[in-house]
Amino acid sequence: MNVPTIEVTSEEARAKLKAYRSNLHKDAERMYSQCADVYEKIAAGAKIIDLAAAIDQAPRDQEHRPQLAIARADRKQVQVRILRHRWIDGRLMPMTAWYYSGDPERRGWHWNSLMVEVPLSGKHPAKYLSDGYARVPMVPADVRPATGNLRDWHILWDVEQWSDRPVIDPPRDPLLLRHLTGSLYQILAEWDLTEIERAVMRSVL
Repeated sequence: MNVPTIEVTSEEARAKLKAYRSNLHKDAERMYSQCADVYEKIAAGAKIIDLAAAIDQAPRDQEHRPQLAIARADRKQVQVRILRHRWIDGRLMPMTAWYYSGDPERRGWHWNSLMVEVPLSGKHPAKYLSDGYARVPMVPADVRPATGNLRDWHILWDVEQWSDRPVIDPPRDPLLLRHLTGSLYQILAEWDLTEIERAVMRSVL
């Protein structure tokens, strides 16, 4: 899949990292620490994407839903819901894409860990509560990182067509991501699912 990464050279990242490290324990310490963490990964060769920008710039289907999906890597289905501008606690909230990978009928204590909320610019029209479902791709053994658990990562993939009900047909070319901060994610792996892997996915719900 073709998702633009943040373009920062290793040299630029190391210079930024040095500046942030030398200014920790001052004003804006939390923001400085988060910036330093991201620049450290870029300096080490990591690829970083801005999820909000990637989804906002993605092609739309006939319901104006982004044709990109994200879900926690240990899940099997994801539901997208587009929410238009709305008032919450006296504040006007921007257009948002909600990606929920749990049971839509059972939202309990694990809600936050199964939800990815992505702000949208609002430049695309969208129906209020425009729901859709897509199948979450598996992480094959040969691309899975040696350490870590599926629940600690996310998968990003192209959605050929959102469905109005849960589906079994799997996608083809996902990315494995690790959340860093805000809408920034590190790309851990990318792959094409084989026909064998896609066939197995159809049989395991």
